Amino acid sequence: MCIRDRYQRRVRGFQDLAMPAPHIPAGEPIKTGKSDDGSTTWEDFDDKTRIQRNSNEGSVIYIYKGDTSAHGCQQYSELKDGTEVTFNTDGSRCQKFPNGAMLEVDAEGQKTQTNPDGTKIQTFGDGRVKQTNPSGIELDIYPDDALYQGDWPMGEIASKDTPNWPAIKRIQKGASTTHYIGADGDPPTDIQIDQNGMLIVRWAKGYLPIADEHYEETKQDWCMQVDGEGNCHFLCKLGTEQSGGKTTSAWTLDKYWKEKAMEEKLQADLERVQAEKRAADAIKRQQQAEKDKREAAAAEERRKQRLIEEEKEAAEQRQREQREAAERYEREEHERQLRDAAELERRERAAAEARAERERKQAEQRERQRQREIELEQIELRRRQEEAERLAREEEERLAKDSAAAKAAQEARDRLEAETRYKKFPYIKLKMYLKKNGVPRNEADACLGKYELTKVAKKYNIELPEDPKSL
Repeated sequence: MCIRDRYQRRVRGFQDLAMPAPHIPAGEPIKTGKSDDGSTTWEDFDDKTRIQRNSNEGSVIYIYKGDTSAHGCQQYSELKDGTEVTFNTDGSRCQKFPNGAMLEVDAEGQKTQTNPDGTKIQTFGDGRVKQTNPSGIELDIYPDDALYQGDWPMGEIASKDTPNWPAIKRIQKGASTTHYIGADGDPPTDIQIDQNGMLIVRWAKGYLPIADEHYEETKQDWCMQVDGEGNCHFLCKLGTEQSGGKTTSAWTLDKYWKEKAMEEKLQADLERVQAEKRAADAIKRQQQAEKDKREAAAAEERRKQRLIEEEKEAAEQRQREQREAAERYEREEHERQLRDAAELERRERAAAEARAERERKQAEQRERQRQREIELEQIELRRRQEEAERLAREEEERLAKDSAAAKAAQEARDRLEAETRYKKFPYIKLKMYLKKNGVPRNEADACLGKYELTKVAKKYNIELPEDPKSL
């Protein structure tokens, strides 16, 4: 019995097979063959179909060429364990396993596996894997170079921590909740969202360092609740509850942060009251000082007035004495006054000339000093220019000798400057900042360090912030 006869006998129940051979050649074979060891035999038909059987492997292969491939199939194989594989002319293939599982691969390489229990696993060209279970639960797994970035509202946190949402590795959608599992930490961040948009976040370590430190001291199991408007609350685990044969965790609002905020507010109010008291005391001291100053000024004014009155009385007394002796001393007094006036004028003129001479000499000294400083500055400027020109010539000669080494050195300096300048900037936050400002995701993700991120920022004319908190 030839291979074709054997095939026709087993094809009588063909309607029960999930993947029958796409084409059965008509007529008798025009050529048969056998391998030297007799394990492989084949039959060629007039329509260019070949049926090949391997007795050792227990396989049957149908190879279609020419017009027989018009139905879209290139090769169909039946293996000993019951596996059936069909290769199509468009590059796709379909494989049925003995357990009933089906694997389909399209021409672009996208894979779809359907298991007997109805579980469906899809692998997309970008590396993402999607699994859909019969219960309706969906699981999406993203590749490390194309992680999902969620964006949910998040307001001020009681611990004063300022975390950013992590990149997501896995998304699991259930009947009532969706879990977003981050690509961070061990265990990673778990963001649970219910149908009402309420978030329960189990943060990986490092995102909330202040809260981490507190709960490390209290040894409490905790999470963060975020409502649809971004209001954040810390929850602590009370214990477990039994209901309907299921064990669930019981949580309660952590009052520590509210009490801590109240204490901080009380302390701030106390400091404010103390500051106001100090300010009021300072105002009182200033008012008293101004009052003392006014009283001192008034006392000084009264003293001056008394001196003026005393001087006036003395002047009147002198006038009376002068009038009494005026006739006797009138000529001598007049001559003496003239001499005194002349002497005073001479002395004042001499004093004015001396002052003018001193001022002239001082001006000349200042001018000489200024000219000396200008000369020194010009000498120093010429020296610096000559030194800069000498260094520039030496640098040009050195660069001309080894341009590659200079370029590498410059790049090393640029790298060191970038790493030093952005030492306190988190690498991930810098990358996310560039993406938010228009840098393509693949180009930002291709950067291996902060230096490469600064080069990309310069390429897109993006000015990086000076403060890490601005990210």
